[in-house]
Amino acid sequence: MHVPTAVVQRSDVVLEKELGIVLKRFYPHKQKLAILTRNVGKVEVITDPLRMGQRLWPGTVCSFFLRVTSSKVSIAEAPEILLMPLERGSSHFYWLQNVLELCYYCIPLEMPSRDVFNCIYQTYSFLVHTALEHTEAEWVKKVSLIKVLALVGFYPDAVLMQHVHLFEQWVLGSIDFDKEHQVKFLQDLSHMLAKQELRVIDEWILSCMRAHPYAQWFKTMAFFHHV
Repeated sequence: MHVPTAVVQRSDVVLEKELGIVLKRFYPHKQKLAILTRNVGKVEVITDPLRMGQRLWPGTVCSFFLRVTSSKVSIAEAPEILLMPLERGSSHFYWLQNVLELCYYCIPLEMPSRDVFNCIYQTYSFLVHTALEHTEAEWVKKVSLIKVLALVGFYPDAVLMQHVHLFEQWVLGSIDFDKEHQVKFLQDLSHMLAKQELRVIDEWILSCMRAHPYAQWFKTMAFFHHV
């Protein structure tokens, strides 16, 4: 999938806009945001102009010029909203909040995490722009979480990795397939999936979350009761 970029000329130096997904807001106590970026990883930023930060909520996909400072908080200059976050009534809302929380607690600051970013961005875009039935969409969301957890250091077993390989081929590798073939594959797959398989995936994801040092801070385990 194509990831949008923007390049501008400033003082004879070409700068490329960073692409990011907002993970967490610290408003109103602090005027800063945690954002997972495509190139740098997770960063904490304040926006310039400052008022723009009020419009950026968890799940917002945005672009901006990233200016690193001497402190731990960078500056997100000229932010532009590319995709608004899902509303609570959306069928994908709990998945999005879950994956944002996983990234916030599992990825250290400024550790490049391009594969994690690409997985989330492409899955997010795929879900928003593809009409899927319930079981098909749940498989995509759950297996994307397995993929993200594997990328941040957890170890799925061979059976779960079979799901991940199919996900990589048909969702992350979607540029190789037209939408009709993707949906047909997911429909066929959903007919073969037993509810027990989805429960096994749920239990593995939950076991990873429970094993995290900050497990008591996770708020999105409720996601698994909304599927």
